[in-house]
Amino acid sequence: MGILSDDPRYVDFVKRYNGDLTRFVIEVLGSSPSHQQIEMYDSVSPFGSRTSISSGHGCFAAGTLILMADGKPRAVEHICVGDRLMGGNGRSARLVESLARGREPMYRFTYADGAGHTVNESHVLCLMTPDGLRLKMTVRQWLDRPPVDQFRLRAYRQVVGKRGYRPIKIESCVALGEDEYFGFALDGDHLFLGADRTVLSNTGKTYGFGAICAWHLLCFVGSNTYLHAPKLKTLQEGVWQELSKIKTALNKGPFKWLAQHFIVEAERVYVRKAKMEWFITTRVAKQGNPEALAGTHNRHLLWVVDEASGVPDENFGTIGGALTDERNRFVIASQPTRTAGFFRETQTSLCSENGGPWNAMTFNSEESPLVSDKFILDKLLEYGGRDSPEYQIKVMGRFPEYSDKYLLSRGQIERRINVAPVIAATEPFGNMLIIDVAAGVYRDKTVCTHVRVTGYGDRLDPQPRRIDVIDIPVFDNTLDWGEVAGRVRDLALHISNVTVLVDVGGQGVQFAKMLRKLDVPNVIDVNWGKKCFMTRYKDRFINLRAQCSVHAAEAVKDGRITFIEKHKKELIDQGSRIPFFFGDKGEWHIMSKQDMLKDENIPSPDLWDTICMAFLEDAHYITDESSGQYSADDRVKTAREAADEEFADA
Repeated sequence: MGILSDDPRYVDFVKRYNGDLTRFVIEVLGSSPSHQQIEMYDSVSPFGSRTSISSGHGCFAAGTLILMADGKPRAVEHICVGDRLMGGNGRSARLVESLARGREPMYRFTYADGAGHTVNESHVLCLMTPDGLRLKMTVRQWLDRPPVDQFRLRAYRQVVGKRGYRPIKIESCVALGEDEYFGFALDGDHLFLGADRTVLSNTGKTYGFGAICAWHLLCFVGSNTYLHAPKLKTLQEGVWQELSKIKTALNKGPFKWLAQHFIVEAERVYVRKAKMEWFITTRVAKQGNPEALAGTHNRHLLWVVDEASGVPDENFGTIGGALTDERNRFVIASQPTRTAGFFRETQTSLCSENGGPWNAMTFNSEESPLVSDKFILDKLLEYGGRDSPEYQIKVMGRFPEYSDKYLLSRGQIERRINVAPVIAATEPFGNMLIIDVAAGVYRDKTVCTHVRVTGYGDRLDPQPRRIDVIDIPVFDNTLDWGEVAGRVRDLALHISNVTVLVDVGGQGVQFAKMLRKLDVPNVIDVNWGKKCFMTRYKDRFINLRAQCSVHAAEAVKDGRITFIEKHKKELIDQGSRIPFFFGDKGEWHIMSKQDMLKDENIPSPDLWDTICMAFLEDAHYITDESSGQYSADDRVKTAREAADEEFADA
């Protein structure tokens, strides 16, 4: 077998597809791209293109049976994060990474054998053409096709004990009106099986990159494609999976002759007999060493950079220095997590609208045909509305429109001082003593704050956490640990069923041991530098400190917290100066205390820290015997609820 460029069919193939990436995706890969994907493909197609994509982040009716990896069926509404489903090939497993719930117009697809599936309008269908080419499209896209095109496409099933698939005719599609749907996101190739072994799908973000890389490899002789990202392994694994899937698709369709030249190895994808000259690969550069990305000159050169907000600006300078041929292309994509840097400039001062070379695109999830209205409504509530920087980054794909670098303003905190309690006298509540221990006498202050608390979770939960600050009995930098421990013991003995939270970072470990030796009840160690436990918080917050700080700020904004006059100045000064920023994946970070002091001249916010710790995801309480209608049954119920929450994601 000769090299690809010697194949007599190759000249016509290149003429048809090397200037039209969208046509390549539809005709060669058998995909039905969304309008946003078409916009991206059309941007990348021209020689010398510079494409910058700022982006934010399908389902079944209840009762739909999905095939688990162990071969047993399970109703879709009972599938949980961490479950393993049977992969689309009938042999591998697919991990459930997250769940989707909502309401949308539903449709019942019935097949020739009487079986069928009820799915939502945004669901992605897996279909097969009469000549065996497999493709995907949403229900909405299928409905937009003429009837003759709709019913010439088939669903298909994996054949038990074999590697092949069997097409099955779609007899009818009936609109059922709006109803609840259930879905999930998977790893790998996103294909899985229904209980009847029909191949089903959800979508993956890396498909677009895989399609672009395959097009550049196959349509340009001697082309070189490089991938780069802060977490390169994750990007490479995703794109390589898509490229493997593309090769499989080529083998099944009219372009089987291309697949013979398409070689996928662990570190490199290349054209047969041109491994070192005609390829797709990755480039890594350690912090402060952008030169590792140099030396990639080629007439047909493509660089693809993901999570671009997290890539050092000097890396872009080195990559740009290699794009010396007017045909070279550059594609970068990211959530808009940084308000400065090269990626932001490609979306603003360097974009084509301002006379620059970059075609700046924004993929707003609100406009995506693959995102349900329920998802949007859930995120509006979770992130605090369209003015929330988190919503603008993760959903709208925009750089956030916030001018403050702090979580709260002075006025927001001041409005919650000396107002009516948020916990009524008739409802059950618990008590907490929350302690932040000073590093030493005459240094920062040791703080002990007494709060009354009820509820669990954040603004998404039916009974989110509410607290009333009752007292701040210790706020001093002259007392030694023994004196403070004695005061805490005396307080704990006079407060019903109190829970004592101690920040065990630094000197707190020894202080917590001292309290236990004094027989102080219910002492809980807090290490808020750890990762969050609950799945929904892991994606939003870099650690527990960020989680409880953001949730405390949300409680202030939502009116779920009250403060007393005591130490008012310190409370406002500290609470209104908590600097935050967003990480590469849009997760919340709170500036470290070392950087707060060094960069902002802000001392440790010890008092405010004790307020925030009341909102830790695992800060549980025991109901006060004097509150509401308390009984032994209540104690058991509270303990069970606490255990249920701790193991919710286990």
